[in-house]
Amino acid sequence: MRIVVHGQQAFGSAVLERLLSNNEDIVSVCAAPNKKNGYLDPLVEAANANNIPVHQPTSWKTDEAYELMESFDADLCVMAYVTLIVPSAILNLPRKGSIQYHPSLLPMHRGPSSINWPISIGSKKTGITIFWPDDGLDTGPILLQKECTIDENETLGALYFNKLFPMGVDSIEESIQLIKSGNAPKIDQNLDEGSYESWFGREQSKIDWSKHANEIHALIRASDPQPGAWTLHNGNEIMLFDVKIINDHQNIPGHICNIDKEVGIQISTGHGTISIQKFRHNGKKMSAMSENELEKDIRGKEIAYIGPNAINSLDPTYSVGIQLLEKAISIDKGNTSKEVLKQKVISLLDDVLIPSPEKRFYEYPSQYSGGMMQRAMIVDALLSSPKLLVADNITMPLDVTVAAQIIKLMRVLRDKFNTTVIFSSSSLPVVREIADNLIIIKSGSIEEQNSTNDITSNPKSDHTKELINNTPKIWSEDITFQKIETKPIISIKNFNQCFIVSCVFFIILQFIST
Repeated sequence: MRIVVHGQQAFGSAVLERLLSNNEDIVSVCAAPNKKNGYLDPLVEAANANNIPVHQPTSWKTDEAYELMESFDADLCVMAYVTLIVPSAILNLPRKGSIQYHPSLLPMHRGPSSINWPISIGSKKTGITIFWPDDGLDTGPILLQKECTIDENETLGALYFNKLFPMGVDSIEESIQLIKSGNAPKIDQNLDEGSYESWFGREQSKIDWSKHANEIHALIRASDPQPGAWTLHNGNEIMLFDVKIINDHQNIPGHICNIDKEVGIQISTGHGTISIQKFRHNGKKMSAMSENELEKDIRGKEIAYIGPNAINSLDPTYSVGIQLLEKAISIDKGNTSKEVLKQKVISLLDDVLIPSPEKRFYEYPSQYSGGMMQRAMIVDALLSSPKLLVADNITMPLDVTVAAQIIKLMRVLRDKFNTTVIFSSSSLPVVREIADNLIIIKSGSIEEQNSTNDITSNPKSDHTKELINNTPKIWSEDITFQKIETKPIISIKNFNQCFIVSCVFFIILQFIST
C-alpha cells in the first residue's frame, strides 16, 4: 500500500519511523514549511535520512496542492499531527482516503488544544482518536479510540509524551492494518454530545488566586510546559511550573506563605495552599533548589566545556558514536526518535571534519587519533546547542599541524552554530589565531583586556610584553657570530627553540672555516 505521511514534529517523525520499520511503502512526506531560523522539523530530518521525497506547501487550498497529492498516486494519507487545514477534496484523493490522529476522545475536546483542556477542567481520563477527516474541525467518522487516565499531578508534557504520543503511534499502526484487512470502521460522531475549544493560550493560562487550590493546580499542570501558567508579582510576570497541593491552610489568596528547598514556594489560594518547584522570570527558568543545583541544571545545557584531555574523556569499551548518541538522547528527553538523533550525531561528526563519519560512528576511542578525539569532544559539547562554549587548552596535547586545524575549525563552528566561545590557552600565538578579544591573566588577576590586535600591537602590562617577547621565533635578529682564530663558535639566544636553525649555521661556518 502506497502511503503519504503528512505531519510534523517528533510525533510525525515517530510515525514515519514506525511505518518504515514495518516495511510500509512511503511514497512521500508532507510537512509544515521550514521555520525562518533554519530549524528543520524532525519529520523532515527523518525523511531526508531515509531518502524520502519531502513537500512543504504553505497552503493546501490551492490547485497546486491538489495536483501534488494527486501525483503521489497514494492508497492512503496518514495525518500525523497536522495544523494546516486540508480540504476534503485533497483528503479523498488517496484510494482509501485519509486518516488523522487527534489527542482526545472525540467528539470531546475538538480543536487545537485538546490535551490542555481536559487537564484544566479536572478530568480523570482522556485518550486518542484515529478518525477519517472531513471539512469540519475534527468532525469526521471515528476509526479507532483508546483511553488513558490523567494522574493527580500529571502535566501536559508528561501526559503527551508518556501516554498520548506512544499510544497514538501504536494506534496509527493498528489502524493501517485494519484498513488493509478491510475491517476499518467509520463511526459517525455525535457532535451534540461533544465539545469544541479553541487555543489554550495566554488568556486561559492566567492564574486567578481567588479560585480553589484544585482549580489552580489543574490550570498550572495544563499549561506545563506550554503556554505556561502565569501571574504578576510586584509588577513582574512570573510563569509557574511543577505544582502540588499542600493543604487546606487559608490565607490571603496569592500570598507566599513559605519558601522551602524541599517543598518549594508555598502560595495560598482562595481555598487551600499549593507549592511551586519551578518558575520562569525574564525568560529564565528557575527553581527553589539550591544555587549549586541550579548551576548543575544550567551547566551542560546552556554552557558546555571542552578540556585538553580528550583521549580519556570517553569510555573505551563503547564506540564514540554510541556514547555521543546517548548524550543526545538524554538532552532531547524523548522529543525526537533515536534514528533522527543518530543522524544528528553523524552530521555533527561531519561538521567537525571527521572523515567517513558513518563508519567512525561505530569505532572506539582507541581507533581515533588525538585530533579526531578532540573533534569528537567538540561534537559532545555542541549536542546541547550551548550559548557559551568554554574551550580549555584544547590544542595543548596536539601537534602543530593538528592544532592549527582545530583552531580553524573552532572559528568555523563559532559562526555556524552562533555560539560564544571562551578560549583558554597558555600559548599566546594560539590565542592570537582564534580570539577577537583577549584577556591577559596572571596569578588570577586580569592584567589587561582589549581587542587581540590592540593588545598584541601595543601591550600595556609588563606581563603581556614578556609573553610577546618570549614568543618563539624561527629567526632572531639577536643571533650573532663570533670568529676566533683557533675554531669557530656560535652564540645563539634561546638555543632550545632554534635548534634546527643553529645546526644549519654550524654547518655553514664549518664550511667557511675550511
